[in-house]
Amino acid sequence: MGRGRSTRRDNSLPEYVYRVASKNRVIWREYAGKGQFSGQITLVSPNGRALPHDAPHRDILEAYQRQVATGGKRTLGNLLRDYMAAPRVAPIKQKTRAEYLKYVDAIAAKPMRNGSRFGDVALEKISAGVIAKYRDSLADKPTTANRHLQFLSVAFGWAIEQELMASNPCQGVRRYRLEARTRYVEDWEFDLVQGLAPDYVAVMMELAFLMRARKGEILALRREHVTDRGIFLERSKNSESEVTLWTPRLRDAYKAATAINRGVISPWLLHGKDGDAIKPEAFSTAWQRLMAKALENGLKERFTFHDLKAKGLTDDSEHWAGHKSERMRQVYQRLAREKQATR
Repeated sequence: MGRGRSTRRDNSLPEYVYRVASKNRVIWREYAGKGQFSGQITLVSPNGRALPHDAPHRDILEAYQRQVATGGKRTLGNLLRDYMAAPRVAPIKQKTRAEYLKYVDAIAAKPMRNGSRFGDVALEKISAGVIAKYRDSLADKPTTANRHLQFLSVAFGWAIEQELMASNPCQGVRRYRLEARTRYVEDWEFDLVQGLAPDYVAVMMELAFLMRARKGEILALRREHVTDRGIFLERSKNSESEVTLWTPRLRDAYKAATAINRGVISPWLLHGKDGDAIKPEAFSTAWQRLMAKALENGLKERFTFHDLKAKGLTDDSEHWAGHKSERMRQVYQRLAREKQATR
């Protein structure tokens, strides 16, 4: 018999099916007989998402029946969702966790030729060849393919530790070789796009250039980061944080930021009319519209917002952007150095 239920309403759930509030999911412990269990499976909705612990009773029954219909096999989708619930994942930053969850959804929902989804594939059928085919299905998105492969490899490594798999099928599967980005944003291009940009996007462009910062780092700026000496920038990606010292241009950018939605109380330096932080998705949409508008007004080639960090580093006299390694600094150095002759 399964363990006791926490609430009376769950007494009618199938045996070994439990709501787990601490992990916000519903699990089924598959019984193998003689007091042994062959594994723990997260029950999912028809679209492949994990059922929350407070899911309706009917949804749990339907999810359980779908799982039983597959023979109780452990699938890739179940493994990835269990990995995201593992203790080793809990300490990672919320932003990184959100990115990983997007990977899980995209990988699990990938359609296959037989009409099923990649997340439905049984673990014992996943080989290096299967992973290679998945990589090739994303040939038009090599960066995405590489990130998915890296995530899958880490998840499979965890599965080996949990004795859910005997080997890592990502081993030996090569990632796409990406050409280093060389786009340098000229001053006139910067001025053209900034002049067409909405106020908050124009300010973000200025801060990204002056502080040599990523989009997420600018969106994360809070009023408490503003000091007498300058603006504290908490860099991500294991780069070194810093205080960007005041210059007349940086002060003007700061004043422009505080003038947007003036009078709205918010802890964020840049925020919406409701005082909430600007969502990355909203900014990305605004940026794509801005690029389209700029192309109609004289811009010859698109550039990414991230290219502004590279421009800031390239134009900086010390070529500094918090990178701990020379290799990473070179990634953002877009123009060849100019050096005086020895004599």
